[in-house]
Amino acid sequence: MEKKWSVLLIILMYSCFFVWADGISKGKPIQYNVAKGQYIPADFVDVAKLKKMPIPATNDDYAFYQSIGKRSNIIIGRFSVEPKMITLITDLKGDGTVDHVYHWYVEENKLKKETHPEKYCSAERFARMKEDILSGKSDMTIANKDGIRYLMKLIQNQEGIRSIKNGYRVSMIDTDDPSQERVVYYYADNNYNGVDLVFEVKYYNLGLGKVSPIVNHSVYCKGSFDPFAQKIVKQLLTETRRIMK
Repeated sequence: MEKKWSVLLIILMYSCFFVWADGISKGKPIQYNVAKGQYIPADFVDVAKLKKMPIPATNDDYAFYQSIGKRSNIIIGRFSVEPKMITLITDLKGDGTVDHVYHWYVEENKLKKETHPEKYCSAERFARMKEDILSGKSDMTIANKDGIRYLMKLIQNQEGIRSIKNGYRVSMIDTDDPSQERVVYYYADNNYNGVDLVFEVKYYNLGLGKVSPIVNHSVYCKGSFDPFAQKIVKQLLTETRRIMK
């Protein structure tokens, strides 16, 4: 009899633990690891805003691609190594070539401008950086993991796809918390008004908690005329329409 009660007690303890753990996972607020600064995706980043970019409370690196109209940026935050810096690489004319590069050395509060930006970052290297950020690779940049390959998997499985004006919105529901969207993608071709392309990761599940990346929007293109963004959007639209037939 004592053995039977012991077994029942163990089962009850395990059942209570998993109910508690499941409740913690669903109800836990998202943890943000930004000490200061903020990135507003719709606000084009120039050198005056460089010092306002996020500074992690941890040593996490980040990178993101931003394109509004004819202007495009890649911003890279390096905090895992010394010196800690944020680099701004900008194409002002929408031709794929780099017009200026600035480095902000965070701890020294020093700004440095590259005198030959096209040599520091060639058009080919600039394009590869965009590809790395979209694909979630880390060859040349530090990118969010939920890149275009993850999006293509959702499209092929016809998961979370919603038709919108000129394009599609694709979302991934958190399997641990079905009331929440964890990842959102958006892409549209607005013809003469450029293309839209957005990759947003709201949070990652880490253990029993939810942790936000330092930058949620690894890709934000609005009314973009960047040939790179236009090519990607057209490919995504073609594939989505093919799958959704």
